[in-house]
Amino acid sequence: MMPILPKLTLKEERQELVKKMAMPFREEPNYQQTKQSFSCFVSRMSAPNVLHCLAVIDS
Repeated sequence: MMPILPKLTLKEERQELVKKMAMPFREEPNYQQTKQSFSCFVSRMSAPNVLHCLAVIDS
């Protein structure tokens, strides 16, 4: 019987990605709405995609 591994949530990594994606829009009047949209988008991403995006942004 194969063990069941816990699902990776990457909560901190997702928050960091949202922060980095929303940064260019922080002076816009609808910044909070934009940040919320990014948050919804990132929450639907798979764990490997979140890590890949962070790696690309940081490089």
